[in-house]
Amino acid sequence: MTAATRTRITASTNPFASRYIDTLPFLMADMGMDRLSSRLGAMGGHAAIVGPHGSGKTTLLERLGHTLARDGWVVHSFRTTERRRGVRDITSRSYGPQDAVLIDSAGHINPILRRRLFSHVRDAGRFVVTEHRIGRLPCLHRCETSLTLLDALVEELAPAIACDVRPHAHTLYARHRGNIRDVLRGLYDHCATLR
Repeated sequence: MTAATRTRITASTNPFASRYIDTLPFLMADMGMDRLSSRLGAMGGHAAIVGPHGSGKTTLLERLGHTLARDGWVVHSFRTTERRRGVRDITSRSYGPQDAVLIDSAGHINPILRRRLFSHVRDAGRFVVTEHRIGRLPCLHRCETSLTLLDALVEELAPAIACDVRPHAHTLYARHRGNIRDVLRGLYDHCATLR
């Protein structure tokens, strides 16, 4: 990496800062968000986004929520990091045919609470969860990572230095077992040392 490039990378210009990562489009080779939303409808409106840690499930769920809201759905988004409290928040209201209930990290919910939750949202027009593996709901989309996907994200975020950071990105990909979220965090730290 050149000295000129090094002097340009600061905390405010680091291309791997979360404010840049959060604006990345979700890259799906086979379909866009409108087609994904249509597929959800064709599946009956209730489905799961499946994949390992750091594969883009949360990002995809957020993008799907924006698409559903744009199309007139009343979107209710939840993240179940605290099992009982998260389920109480979701079940504290009722849902109808125009409601879209989106739950990130549904795998954190124990089986008894899951049955209660799934029963409670059965009347929602759209119900989508993120999970690490296929469970009770059919799979809407399986999120998978690859070096090709990582390279595309690095190129999108940092075209001027993509060639320079790609070898380190590949090392991080192997170290983090394909968790792209952790790779991008590692690239932020790597670029911070180049100031």
